[in-house]
Amino acid sequence: MVVIVGYGALVLRNLPTALALWIPLIFFEGLSGLSYIPEATGLLLALGWVIALARSRTSSLGGRVAPIVLAPLAALVLWITASLLWAQAPEESIGALVRVYSVVFLFVMLVNRVTSRRALMWLIGAFVVGAALSVVYGLLTGLSEAPGAVGDDATVAQGRLQGGVGDPNFLAASLISAAALVGAIGVARRVRVQFRALLVLAGAVMPIGVLSTGSRGGVLAAIAAVVLTLLILRGYRRRALALVAISLVVVAGYASFSPIAPLDRFTQADSSGGSGRLDLWTVGWRMAADYPWLGVGIANFQPRAHEYAREPGALTRVNYISETVQEVHNLYLQVATETGVPGVLLLLAFVSGCVRCTWRAAERFRASGEHRMATFARLLLIAQVSMLAADTFLSALVDKRLWIILALGPILANIAAREASPATSTAAV
Repeated sequence: MVVIVGYGALVLRNLPTALALWIPLIFFEGLSGLSYIPEATGLLLALGWVIALARSRTSSLGGRVAPIVLAPLAALVLWITASLLWAQAPEESIGALVRVYSVVFLFVMLVNRVTSRRALMWLIGAFVVGAALSVVYGLLTGLSEAPGAVGDDATVAQGRLQGGVGDPNFLAASLISAAALVGAIGVARRVRVQFRALLVLAGAVMPIGVLSTGSRGGVLAAIAAVVLTLLILRGYRRRALALVAISLVVVAGYASFSPIAPLDRFTQADSSGGSGRLDLWTVGWRMAADYPWLGVGIANFQPRAHEYAREPGALTRVNYISETVQEVHNLYLQVATETGVPGVLLLLAFVSGCVRCTWRAAERFRASGEHRMATFARLLLIAQVSMLAADTFLSALVDKRLWIILALGPILANIAAREASPATSTAAV
């Protein structure tokens, strides 16, 4: 109780710092008995933001969230809400809507309150710390489990590391973005040797974690990150290739001795299509083809998937369709299935707007001669694109980590624009 009261006081006094302390908690939402903590502290953050807005006469949501981001985001939320009208299982939609509103609220709050370089560095550092601690927790508790066992609090499932996140695929997607953020911290400013050593350790943890998750989406995200690095960080190509080589050596050494590295997921063909993922995609495409313009309604894929289990076409994991129905396991197909073509177009417009904000910030810093910050911005862009790539294997519409990574673009664009203005440049930290 004392901790909650103290955190509430911090929220009222310094909301950006309170946000930074909260972010690592979302990497432990999958642990039974602890999942309520991020929710409770998140409510305190929301209340603190509302109070801060009420106190400040100059706060303006429209002025802080770029129109190329705000317009498609607002339209997407309205369209998702409207899908409740044609959903056949509205009781499922209501719960999903609450989760959508929550992550949108988080996104806008981050963009609105994180307004300085210092606050942004705290935010990024908190994400890296949360990702690294989640992996370390999973490795320490998972080492006592045999491959294929299910560990306490779902630390290991089918020999795959979940850490505190509760899902190996979501953890892997976050780790690739976190690795890019480690690089961003390293180039943004000159750091002490001790701190640089911590960055190296954190960077080493990320590829080990991805390997231990056995996530194909994580591998896709890593490939996207490497390719994008070679394309947009031309002055760092040799360093990037050296880091990739070092990461491969670390991963190979770890895989040789680790009892929980599920290498068979990468080395053996899976006739079931990725634990039934191809079947889910097949049903998703069928459903999207039947309801191309409206979709079936938010969160209505699972209640209606069984309708497509008996259609012609080979399904190898019918139980994932007719019995324990899972989500689509693809962010973009999920949105297309449940909200139709308008929904997926609005989603793509929103995420591309966030990425464009990051690129604009990089160009602004480059034009002003701040080459370190320009590289910093490009590394944030790599973090964004890699997570978006991983989400081709995940139904991540309400994943808080995705929305935090996307918020980095508008946040950095605001900082770059503010510092370029003579009237406000002295206000940046």
